[in-house]
Amino acid sequence: MASSKTSTGEKPKGILKHSSSCDDPRIEVHWDEMNILQTYHPAGKDYGHMKINEPPTPYNYRNDESDSEQADHIDPQQLAERMKNVPAEGDRSPLQDNESSSDEEMSPKQKEHNKVFTEKRKHHYNEYGNVKLARELIEKELAELEDHDDTAQRS
Repeated sequence: MASSKTSTGEKPKGILKHSSSCDDPRIEVHWDEMNILQTYHPAGKDYGHMKINEPPTPYNYRNDESDSEQADHIDPQQLAERMKNVPAEGDRSPLQDNESSSDEEMSPKQKEHNKVFTEKRKHHYNEYGNVKLARELIEKELAELEDHDDTAQRS
């Protein structure tokens, strides 16, 4: 067998082949960037992505300065008068406000339709009462059936 060192003291060659150009540290690698771009990034290639044309996001372009200027021009006396004319919060419900304003503008046919709708809505949202009534009726019916069965068995 051959020894790992030669008699001349040279390093033994390995079994893998190495190119001589890789061993030379003076050689630099040069990239042809334009060729790479043309080869791997062609101009018409979209890489599977779709472009979606969307309108720009809405943005409020008002300046903060204009808001502060408007706040400075509020007359305290006018504001106080406006606040006097506003009804208290607990006086009316929003449902009453809608009904009173709409009654003035409605035709008689629309008023009748609204009245029928309001009644149907009251009956519809009385579900708890309806379920309770249904249970009572079922219990009465079952009791009557039991009484009827008991009288049939006695005779």
